[in-house]
Amino acid sequence: MEQARQSLMCRCRARFQRSPVRPAQEANMAYPLISKSKGYKKFRTSLSSFLQKLLVASADDLLYDTSFYEHFQAWIHALSSSQIRALRHTATVIALQLVHALSVLRIQVDKEHAQTVRAKEAEEKKGRKDKARLRDMERQVKEAHKRLQAVEEYMEESYNS
Repeated sequence: MEQARQSLMCRCRARFQRSPVRPAQEANMAYPLISKSKGYKKFRTSLSSFLQKLLVASADDLLYDTSFYEHFQAWIHALSSSQIRALRHTATVIALQLVHALSVLRIQVDKEHAQTVRAKEAEEKKGRKDKARLRDMERQVKEAHKRLQAVEEYMEESYNS
């Protein structure tokens, strides 16, 4: 058994020899964000578009009701403290794109909040008030306000981390 293990180890050493990555080689190694090769030309815009769509798609339920964003942000933070420069750079770009996507989302949520507040105020000004509808509008205003606060908190966390 010991002979078989040693034989296998000898064969492995013969096949796989470690060679340290030299700084000159590291400079030549490209990663998708900075690569100028044909296959990666649209990667940066695709990444930006993906993050924008991810936040918009998750805005209805996943973003506000779960800890999805906190986990995602923790993952980005872990990448940004990596020893590998490509991962640090990628994490920085992702963080910046997330802040941009959150800004766009904040504008949408702010518009929604303003619309619900105006609709509630218009309902309150009516001579004949529908109490059930007024309660429903108050609930919608509170929900829109919670979403607005959540997006602002996410933006603040992104700036501070």
